[in-house]
Amino acid sequence: MENNFAAMKRALEEGLSVTFDFYRKEDGELAVEVRAERDTGPDFQSMEETELLRMEELLEDKLSQLDAAEPEDEDTEAHEQWEDLHDKLEEMLDEVQDCLDECE
Repeated sequence: MENNFAAMKRALEEGLSVTFDFYRKEDGELAVEVRAERDTGPDFQSMEETELLRMEELLEDKLSQLDAAEPEDEDTEAHEQWEDLHDKLEEMLDEVQDCLDECE
């Protein structure tokens, strides 16, 4: 799991669009599938309200999944990487919510 957090963090820092899905393997262990693509990221300012609402829901869902995968030991590199990714997703969610406020 630690390498996945590092990969996600590095991809976000490089301006890549990151898609990830958490799932449980047959043995019950939590796993994640990560995909990164070169992208400038979503332009929330140009999205319609319905698109922003879908994006808000998606980001909230991903944050919930990420919360469930939080490393227990806060003094590890894995937790630091998890926290960085969590912060970036929260920033994106804040930006989406700001755009939704402007739609009102």
